[in-house]
Amino acid sequence: MAEYCQWAREALHFDVVTRWEGGRHHNMPQDFADMLGWPEIGQAAVRAYRQVPTGTPVLIYGENYGQAGAVDYFGRQADLPPAVSFADSYRLWMPSNTNAKPSFTSTMNSVRMCRQSSPTSGK
Repeated sequence: MAEYCQWAREALHFDVVTRWEGGRHHNMPQDFADMLGWPEIGQAAVRAYRQVPTGTPVLIYGENYGQAGAVDYFGRQADLPPAVSFADSYRLWMPSNTNAKPSFTSTMNSVRMCRQSSPTSGK
């Protein structure tokens, strides 16, 4: 990916792909770079979720879109509840309200899991 992006910048003078949201250029597109580490974040969420007593409603919070996406993508196999986040369009999928209480909190690279006293849906 990095070689292709370098070629596109030099041969085609096409540098938009490697310009991140801060305006600086990097070796690869931001979307691609943001997915690095997703398997590890997903595995950490699964490990933390398995520590919660069976049947306990849970709310999983990702600090950013990438973390929430990693939990959703890799947590699907372990039947994790969908992650919520205030980042980007994840806000549109959040429950309209929740009674989540941080009685159980596990921090995994800023992904937080809280026991929820009564699940609600934002749909």
